Amino acid sequence: MIKIAKHSWIVFLWLSVVSFGQDTLTREERINLAKENIKELKEGVLVVRIATNNNKITELERLTASGELDAGFKKQLEKELDKTVRDTENMAFAMRDAFTNGYLFSKQVYFIPDTVSSQLFDGVRKGIFLNEDMEIDPSIAIDQGASLYMAYVGTPPLATTSGKKSIIITDDEGEILPAPFPRATNFYTFFAFVDFKSSDDYYVPKAVERLQKALDSFYYNAYLREN
Repeated sequence: MIKIAKHSWIVFLWLSVVSFGQDTLTREERINLAKENIKELKEGVLVVRIATNNNKITELERLTASGELDAGFKKQLEKELDKTVRDTENMAFAMRDAFTNGYLFSKQVYFIPDTVSSQLFDGVRKGIFLNEDMEIDPSIAIDQGASLYMAYVGTPPLATTSGKKSIIITDDEGEILPAPFPRATNFYTFFAFVDFKSSDDYYVPKAVERLQKALDSFYYNAYLREN
């Protein structure tokens, strides 16, 4: 049996406070904020951030172009570069397909590469979005007045959620939404470790399906269930 460390509840309480930046909202205020967020997300726009692995790919390209590497190590890096590019592209298209076909909660869904996230947070609403070929299309724009939230696959801080790889929901400034909003949906299930696949794109459709169910359930409980 695993023993819980003495005073671990104190650590958990401290982490809970830190996770919301010294948030002083009452329980009722949190609930009301979550209800406002879920309503805006349903009536507004979800922007899905696509991982590009830009830094890793750029560095691998630099290294493989170097004339100072021995042949064996260069070949190893070239294989790593090819795999990284392939996995990145497969993941991008898997995200596109899953959110286009399997996500119905928000009125509109757009996609951006992670390299332009900061522009979105700064208020840019045109010229940074991806088309169906997952290429930036200057003609795609979002109404400046639209309620906007972001989703991406990542590992959230342990203090804010489970700390497991998840589909994370943030506001239009990139801040993870506070509980009780369903802000992080586990990317994997227990069975992922039994039926392990080497590429994450395999798990995307089911993860988006779980996200859809979580948002639907929260919205139902907030607005449709009889009290």
